[in-house]
Amino acid sequence: LKIAENELKLAGDQYDTLKQGNGVNPSELTLAQNTLTGAQNDLAVAQNNLAAGTITSPIAGTVTYVAAGQGEKVDTSTFITVSDLSQPAVEVSVDESDLDKLVIGNKAEIIFDAYPEQMFYGVVTQVDPTLTSFGQYQVVKGLVRMELSDGQSMAGMPLGLSATVEVIQGEANNVALVPVEALQKSANGQYTVSVMENGVAHTQAVTVGLMNETYAEVTSGLAAGQLVVTSTN
Repeated sequence: LKIAENELKLAGDQYDTLKQGNGVNPSELTLAQNTLTGAQNDLAVAQNNLAAGTITSPIAGTVTYVAAGQGEKVDTSTFITVSDLSQPAVEVSVDESDLDKLVIGNKAEIIFDAYPEQMFYGVVTQVDPTLTSFGQYQVVKGLVRMELSDGQSMAGMPLGLSATVEVIQGEANNVALVPVEALQKSANGQYTVSVMENGVAHTQAVTVGLMNETYAEVTSGLAAGQLVVTSTN
């Protein structure tokens, strides 16, 4: 009888508890809530761990180098390299004496050693503010952004190719040219040339524009077709 009375009382208490909680046992509800809170905390920790282990590239591009494989140890050196292959560029180095020619905006002609028959063109877009030691020399480094013309493609060309780059300091079209050895420079800085007329050479002052190792542009003092001599001996 006592057992039956106790079971009846327990059943009555459970009935009253469920009745007051609209069919929900508060103890079971608390336990379930604690379990849910613990799961939410575990999820937050897992999300933080995932975010800490995710490397986000600062640019859009293509992964071109990975320093190690899965399970290998890495140090503080470059681990992953991401390259923007949509804007190919060539790193150039010039002697410090040619710094005046490596100017942002100057055009450049590029020939890769592996593709000597193809001429590419570009523009200087970066000049490092400090000199770099290269053996016994001090060089200036810069970047030349390539500008591909119609029909040109970098597809299949590996990164790191060597190239010869000619930076164009100035351009002149449809102008009169003379060989540089035809020029004579006076003490006051005035240029002259020896012009041959009727078999006789005479000195004529000229104004010189652009000049390289081979030719000089004559902006005034000569007309196209005049005969100049490099030596009167």
